[in-house]
Amino acid sequence: MTLRPTVNGQTQTSTTAGDGGTFSYTVPASLLLPGANTVTLYATYNSGTNVSDVIKATINVGSLAFSNVTSNIAFNAKLTGTSATIAPSSQPNISVVDTRVTGKLWALSANLTGLAASFPGEVVYQPGNGSVTTLSSQDAAIDTGSSAAITDVSKQWSSTWTDSSSRGLFLKIPSATTAGTYDGTITWSLKNAPS
Repeated sequence: MTLRPTVNGQTQTSTTAGDGGTFSYTVPASLLLPGANTVTLYATYNSGTNVSDVIKATINVGSLAFSNVTSNIAFNAKLTGTSATIAPSSQPNISVVDTRVTGKLWALSANLTGLAASFPGEVVYQPGNGSVTTLSSQDAAIDTGSSAAITDVSKQWSSTWTDSSSRGLFLKIPSATTAGTYDGTITWSLKNAPS
């Protein structure tokens, strides 16, 4: 007997029955697409003259992606001649959608490029536990999570900076900062994390 599989309409390599006439077929992960995948199986025997009923199965593959990333984050600071830490003018929205199987983990990171070397300040991320991470050209860990329909990463971010327990993105400027417009690019990365 020969097992004849198809995945999403594409014929796959057939396999022959093992001891006792049983079959085993593993669908290669590389053939599965996000969403619904159709797998059909049927067996032939007697040199293909006899054909079994077709068995059809659906394999749903989830995905990990951003559902929203604010495209422009602005820090409007009024210079007073003293150093300051400033929250964004409007709260950014960074959201993750994860429809993979329960228990899968993800990690969110960010890096900052293109900020003029003449800018004396820095963009930082504070997780709210007293630590501070300066964004640079190297990826900085922002958050982690596990599979859930949608996770609003920035939901708990502070709209103002009060102290090291404030959570979110902030602009730190020293007292010598001069007025001007400074632009940079924050690149957000979302990766599957080991379980």
